[in-house]
Amino acid sequence: MRRKLKNINGKRDTFIGQFDRYGGKSHKGYDEETLLLKNIKNISGDLLAEHLWFNVTKGFEELGVLRAGAVVSFMARVRSYKNSNGKINYKLIYPTKVKKIK
Repeated sequence: MRRKLKNINGKRDTFIGQFDRYGGKSHKGYDEETLLLKNIKNISGDLLAEHLWFNVTKGFEELGVLRAGAVVSFMARVRSYKNSNGKINYKLIYPTKVKKIK
């Protein structure tokens, strides 16, 4: 599913995702709050990824506590990375202009 993200690697665009849940990770000795968005689509409605994890940035914090099913829009840049198996995958980074739309 993330093959469509490969086609726009390095580009910044507007995306829409459905909030699923909060999580967390430990990074360099401190804990970071994360959130899971599902059904990540572009503004045209094309499904780009089944799910992606994001750090809870200032833009997400300003929305307040999200409930499962909430829909958010945001701008982000597509970036490639190596996953734990050494394979190239794609993620969205630097989310800005985060808005709750539903």
